[in-house]
Amino acid sequence: MASAHRVVIVGGGFGGLYAARRLGSAPVSLTLIDRRNFHLFQPLLYQVATGALSPGEIASPLRAVLHKQRNTEVIMGEVRDIDVANRRLILADAEVPYDDLIIATGATHYYFGGGKGVINMKTTGKTGKVVAILSVKEDTDLVIVSQNGKIIRIEASTIRQAGRSTQGVRLVSLEEGDKVAAASVIPDTENGDAADEPASPVN
Repeated sequence: MASAHRVVIVGGGFGGLYAARRLGSAPVSLTLIDRRNFHLFQPLLYQVATGALSPGEIASPLRAVLHKQRNTEVIMGEVRDIDVANRRLILADAEVPYDDLIIATGATHYYFGGGKGVINMKTTGKTGKVVAILSVKEDTDLVIVSQNGKIIRIEASTIRQAGRSTQGVRLVSLEEGDKVAAASVIPDTENGDAADEPASPVN
């Protein structure tokens, strides 16, 4: 008996989950890989910070979302490389073969016209990648969420301003292996301000 067609999806965000659910009844062997074991509904982060919602109401385990799909396996891991010639993904501690591959790891910025923009912050191995860029005022409140679920609310007025090409200032201390997953502006409900949509981490 021939083995089932192997489809691998990298990324458990909106795009990855939508593709996985559409393929849930297809005659394929489906594998979903993500660095986290849960799907985070980022537009509602500010409501968690204000106490309107609990963290569990905007974060759903990927296995729970897809548990009815008998053809689906969820793997928590980080893809290090893609072996296109041999059709396999290289993870930190495993290799996953595929017949078809769907990359749904999110988006990044692009400057139209080929320009490189202006350097506002230097990223290094110590600082890591930029997670979000938000426009704030002095009376703005921010919420920062880590991959392990640590949530911190901070006032923009308490953040020390730094010059151009700086490596930034420390806002939160994280445990070893934990990273900032998202940041968002908490809207001023009295003035009817809307929250900036948080940016997703780039793999």
